[in-house]
Amino acid sequence: MAEFLANVPGQHLLLALGTALVLMAVCYLCGRKQRDGSAPSSVSRFGNDAAILQLVVEHAHEGLVMQDIDGHIEWTNPAYSRITGFSAEEIRGRRPQEFILPPENQLPPDEIENFRYDLTKFRSGTEELILNRRKNGELFWNQLTFAVVEGKTLEETKIILICRDVTSQVEHVKELENARIRLKHQAEHDDLTGVANRAKLNAYLKERVAEGTAGNEQIGIIHFDLDHFKDINDSHGHGAGDTVLRHVAMVMSRVLGNKGLVARIGGDEFVAVVANPSGPGEMEDLGNRILEGLAKPVRVDRHELRVAGSVGLVLAETATASASELINCADIALYAAKRSGRSQISWYTDALGAAHRHRRMIQAQLDEDLENGGLSLMMIPQ
Repeated sequence: MAEFLANVPGQHLLLALGTALVLMAVCYLCGRKQRDGSAPSSVSRFGNDAAILQLVVEHAHEGLVMQDIDGHIEWTNPAYSRITGFSAEEIRGRRPQEFILPPENQLPPDEIENFRYDLTKFRSGTEELILNRRKNGELFWNQLTFAVVEGKTLEETKIILICRDVTSQVEHVKELENARIRLKHQAEHDDLTGVANRAKLNAYLKERVAEGTAGNEQIGIIHFDLDHFKDINDSHGHGAGDTVLRHVAMVMSRVLGNKGLVARIGGDEFVAVVANPSGPGEMEDLGNRILEGLAKPVRVDRHELRVAGSVGLVLAETATASASELINCADIALYAAKRSGRSQISWYTDALGAAHRHRRMIQAQLDEDLENGGLSLMMIPQ
């Protein structure tokens, strides 16, 4: 028997023991009047059953409540008083909804008055977790398990509630969930600026592309890079550089609003994803507003630093785009803006992409020729 109990999950064992206890209590309470009006009951081979049952009920950790079909409390055990703070005399004849619900969950008086258990919903074994209030005003989480003892008529039917104060367990679960949320946020966001990181950007892009493949939606990419950021770190220190990066993240987030996602992908590079923009005009407007926002000086200690940046823009159909291609195209557009004199906005075009691929092909060929000795030095007298 001990080995069997050791293998039974604690929650199931507790429920089984509680239900058995309830049924014993019901049998005792329902039969007590009959025994009171009849001849003295005989003692069973186990001894005085009533005394044993009373001892078990009084020392049970779970609160036990017996109600009629209309929800009126007919009997409670001491544990219920310990859990709620209400004595049996204070609540006998009342419904729990009258005194145990917190103010924000209070029911209208007519709804309480007309309450009756629906036995198609409240069956034996039904469980419910509800926020309740003790007599002293303290809130606690109450785990209720219902047991229905059917009588000959509906009025004779009794509803037994097993009540457990599971506040500590609920709070522990909440702490675990909050910790999970914090860890998830840390895994997806940049520690310095608070915006998304590269991992979150890639996941968001893939999600947007997958959602848009069924329609004619567009997706926009803004790739931003600070101009001469190294000079700020060298002249004013990395603390000033961090302040500037946080300022860039704030400006981009404020400009983009709820239109998409802003991410820092490394160093002084940021990417903003614009979900289904109206067209090139909106993309250019967002890019210009970012540059205008950064044109205002950033105060660091007693210095006012003026920063600027370059912007690369991409606008593509989600049905024909991929996350990696979009980032690559935005990167090409950004460096085109830098080659144009910085503090510029540059669009990705097919011609720009072709020129980039041509340069990469030439570079790859040169690397191969250098490795294979395919290059020779030609000297021309001057």
